[in-house]
Amino acid sequence: MLEGFEISEQIREYITLGIGLVISLMIKDFMTNFLKGIAFRMNPLFKEGDLVLVDDEPAIVVRIGIRNTTFGVEKATGESTWMSVDNARIPYLKIEKVVRSVVGSRGQNVYDASFPNISTMKEKTDEKKSGSNDNIPDT
Repeated sequence: MLEGFEISEQIREYITLGIGLVISLMIKDFMTNFLKGIAFRMNPLFKEGDLVLVDDEPAIVVRIGIRNTTFGVEKATGESTWMSVDNARIPYLKIEKVVRSVVGSRGQNVYDASFPNISTMKEKTDEKKSGSNDNIPDT
């Protein structure tokens, strides 16, 4: 019986080691997303409500969260979608800030005329900041 006790002690050590490894990997993933989110939020070039191009598609930064960042993206088909991205993936996306929209010959904002849903998304984001709209997901 003493031999069985020694084997269970060895198994217990491996189980403890395995659990510790799993917990450390979970903490590593959380901290990576958390720190990348903080870095993206602290970046003076981007803030919630900014018009951007995400992988060459017009979008708006809806929410910069602890683990995820949410973009409102207007597809080439005219559909508007929410795109939630883990903050660890942010450095691998091509994100360009729209600093100045082109104004057409009639004085109309070409960016807003070409992508009308982006203006609607921007209004919803502004409403969310004021606390009047609950349709925007919190991440």
